[in-house]
Amino acid sequence: MLITLGVEDELSEAVARRLISQYTPNLVVAEVIGFQGRSLLRHRLRDLNNIARNQWPVLVITDLDRPQSCPPALLQEWRQGLSIVPDLLIRVAVL
Repeated sequence: MLITLGVEDELSEAVARRLISQYTPNLVVAEVIGFQGRSLLRHRLRDLNNIARNQWPVLVITDLDRPQSCPPALLQEWRQGLSIVPDLLIRVAVL
């Protein structure tokens, strides 16, 4: 089975690939989108949602740029007006 990764940078790509190899080794990364920070991922969220709806699962990994932020608030902000499909998994890394 194929999967698309949405990542901020090389570190988040490495984390995503490690998670896949550890927990779902049958997945093959079809494409990696990102490498230009969180703003690109947010901008492409509709596209990533469509990939997850029509092609294969998508895993997005982002992080918090501000210490006062919290993951649920970030996710709510990103989802404004968008019905996220079950095959789009967004995870926020927190230190």
